[in-house]
Amino acid sequence: MRFPIAGRRRFSGTLVSSDEENIVVEVDGESHSLPLKTIDTARLVPEVA
Repeated sequence: MRFPIAGRRRFSGTLVSSDEENIVVEVDGESHSLPLKTIDTARLVPEVA
C-alpha cells in the first residue's frame, strides 16, 4: 500500500471480493476494504484443489 490503512501497509489474507475501485481482503477473520488506486504491488497465490 502507498499509505497505511488501519495502521498497516501490508495485508496477507484471502481475497473476498473486488469491484472497479476496491478489493476486500479477509485477514485473521477481519475484512479490510482496500482502494485499488493505493495498491503498489500484489502477489496472488492460487488455491490448488
